[in-house]
Amino acid sequence: MKFKTLSVVCLLFLNANLFSQDVGINVSAVMQPTMIDGKFTLITGGRVGANLTPEVYTGIAIYGTTLFKNTSDAIDIYANDNPIFEMNYFGLEFEYFLVPEKVLHPSFVVFAGIANTFFTIPPYFDEDEKRYFPSYYDGLQTILIKPGVNININIKPFYRIVVGAAYRFIPSYSYKVPDLVNKDSGMPFILNASNIEGFSINLMIKFGSF
Repeated sequence: MKFKTLSVVCLLFLNANLFSQDVGINVSAVMQPTMIDGKFTLITGGRVGANLTPEVYTGIAIYGTTLFKNTSDAIDIYANDNPIFEMNYFGLEFEYFLVPEKVLHPSFVVFAGIANTFFTIPPYFDEDEKRYFPSYYDGLQTILIKPGVNININIKPFYRIVVGAAYRFIPSYSYKVPDLVNKDSGMPFILNASNIEGFSINLMIKFGSF
């Protein structure tokens, strides 16, 4: 009974301490130049969340290759065309800031979420004028973890610029893509984690309260 009472008191104390802080809501626009499967790709996205304290941020984020797409080293055996590889992912992002009151200060960030990797091709019609919808449109979902380090620049109390680097880590990923063959070998096209894992530059603009 004493343990339960003490636990409740501790929880109430922690909650009171947390919400006694000024919680700052902020949004960010993100751009991440990177290499995917040996090709330059631009990942863009955004995040929205809260600084629970000046040092601790948590929020949700969504990223993708939507604004910059790249052809793959595969050939669709029916459409005889190079499909475009795309990757979109969303999840939670956590960041810890060191000396956030300084104009320049570092932070450590980690993203954890779900990624959808898939291919698209321009509309293709067969001899009977029927639209071709390849099975690889559905793609493959996987877990994606992305730790990183940032340098934050306090421009204004409501405005920050961020430059940093991150690494995409995708555990246990292997995708034998239906209806696609490697354009050089003619063998079935397979994507492994090593094809889409890698470093990226992190460029971000933040607005809001910190």
